[in-house]
Amino acid sequence: MKLIKSDNCIYAFSQSMQPVETAEPGEILLFETSDALGGQIKDENDTTNLDFSKVNPATGPVFIKKCTCRSNFEGQDSGYRNL
Repeated sequence: MKLIKSDNCIYAFSQSMQPVETAEPGEILLFETSDALGGQIKDENDTTNLDFSKVNPATGPVFIKKCTCRSNFEGQDSGYRNL
């Protein structure tokens, strides 16, 4: 299993991005994620000074070997589990 840490955080996708990890088809990946506001709210006083350029973070990107834009995962158990 590979751990993709939340410090590999992005706010937009681009074709020029380099993957932070590479995986084989079927390999198990565990993603650390942040909340929708990127962890900016620590207490009730933090709601007035939000940096909206840092919302909806994603962890990655990850390159999956042998995966193409025509790969079809429909009907397969993704193995997703909420830890």
